[in-house]
Amino acid sequence: MKYNSINGVFRIFVCLNTKHMSELKTLDNDENINPSEHLRKLNDQIALEKIAIDQLKKEIATVIVGQEEMIEALIIALLTEGHILLEGFPGLAKTLTVKTLSKSMNLDFSRIQFTPDLMPGDIVGTNIVTENESGKKTFEFQRTLF
Repeated sequence: MKYNSINGVFRIFVCLNTKHMSELKTLDNDENINPSEHLRKLNDQIALEKIAIDQLKKEIATVIVGQEEMIEALIIALLTEGHILLEGFPGLAKTLTVKTLSKSMNLDFSRIQFTPDLMPGDIVGTNIVTENESGKKTFEFQRTLF
């Protein structure tokens, strides 16, 4: 599932990993559970999760004002283990939003400034051909400093 949004001066691309969404865990191991009881437990669990998400949004809103759609997309991507490319004009609190979100969730924050000459291998690393003493050539993955 892909989500594109042009919100004023922001463009948000979110790729959601829907594989995890289809692997819903059952609340009880008992196969003879009443369906209405199962639904009630599921609704209770959803209500608790909604409270936590609302608290997270409220905490972020103390720092970031007026970017509800962007914050919603960031939280959706985190919950679905997706990826986000956040684009926008300089000075519009993109970095501050992500830093605030990570601080609100007690996560580490780091940032990569993309430039036109930056390649994916510069971030994650690349395979390099190496030769051992006997002359055999193999690929060896070289990690970057990130």
